[in-house]
Amino acid sequence: MEQEQTRIKVNKGVDKQLVILDLKINYLIGFAFFVFVGVVIVMSMFSFKIFMVIAIFLAIIYMLIKYLQEIEFLNNFKKSKIPDELINDIF
Repeated sequence: MEQEQTRIKVNKGVDKQLVILDLKINYLIGFAFFVFVGVVIVMSMFSFKIFMVIAIFLAIIYMLIKYLQEIEFLNNFKKSKIPDELINDIF
């Protein structure tokens, strides 16, 4: 009798987090808030000068949020000890 071999299929990349505009979802929500505020300001009093100020402001906010993501700023407020990602090291 032949014994059946059990194969484990490894799905690479399954443990990745959602990333949009090179930001994780928590940081993207923060950036979306500033974009929403900027759009409301531009819609309420439109001029090219205000548009440029808001665009520069949003670029600075994006770089700040990107930096906060790199230093994992939001992990300081985490109460849970559950890991964010699972490591599949069966290769």
